Amino acid sequence: MLHQSKLPRLFLFAAGVWLVIGVGLGLYMGASTNFALAPVHGHINLIGWASLALFGLTYQAFPHAVSARFGQIHFLLSVAAAIFFPFGLWLELYQGEPRLIALASLLWLAAALQYALLAGKLVFRRGSSDPGAAP
Repeated sequence: MLHQSKLPRLFLFAAGVWLVIGVGLGLYMGASTNFALAPVHGHINLIGWASLALFGLTYQAFPHAVSARFGQIHFLLSVAAAIFFPFGLWLELYQGEPRLIALASLLWLAAALQYALLAGKLVFRRGSSDPGAAP
């Protein structure tokens, strides 16, 4: 079981890994002047770096907003989608194979819905004005 206090750091670590991968792919494309992988690069940066970092910062700001189980599932879905999405997009672009991108899209939708639930809970929570307090 993933400990609640590690969740923000794990999201931020995963985001950092994807940032390096995205920058590396960007440097490769620039050096080779072949930008055919630009959609893959964009999704690595958006899903892998930006979204995972925002998830981590949200969990850091509101550590008791959700259960540890909810956070663990959100992390696993998000990271799985971040891994499968760029590879699935590459397979679709170069092999015409849509199955992995379809699966990754569904994983990402599930992760996005979980984040929307978290955000809704934060917006519509009654009671304490302390953002880190238990609901």
